[in-house]
Amino acid sequence: MPSRDGRIRWRFWVALTLSIFLSLYLASPLIALYDIASAIEDRDAVALTERIDFPSVRRSLTKQIVQEYLKLTGKKLPLQAIGKRLMVSAADPIVARLMTVRALWTCLTRVTPESRLKCLWTARPSLQLLSTALGGFG
Repeated sequence: MPSRDGRIRWRFWVALTLSIFLSLYLASPLIALYDIASAIEDRDAVALTERIDFPSVRRSLTKQIVQEYLKLTGKKLPLQAIGKRLMVSAADPIVARLMTVRALWTCLTRVTPESRLKCLWTARPSLQLLSTALGGFG
């Protein structure tokens, strides 16, 4: 039978190990953000593309654009889920043209908010095409 000191020591090491793993788990988003910021400062496009999941960002951006479009126009879709999926599928190729590594790189490396707005303004023809594509669903 293990002694009382042995059990306390064993529990201490288990608690210490779990706390180290928990600390690393909680710090991982900050480490990833630091890596992205370092890639931007170093102007390392390869490192930036390794850290960002572009298909997930594109899908999320497409869903947000469709939701905002429906909210701004006040349109109601006859079959909510199916209509929204159709709108997302129509908008996705257009957003894919907007959401490229080069476009993200250009927007992230701009220094002032005004120049970031200009970066988004250069995508205006694609945004008009997107608005036209979404307008066909109302």
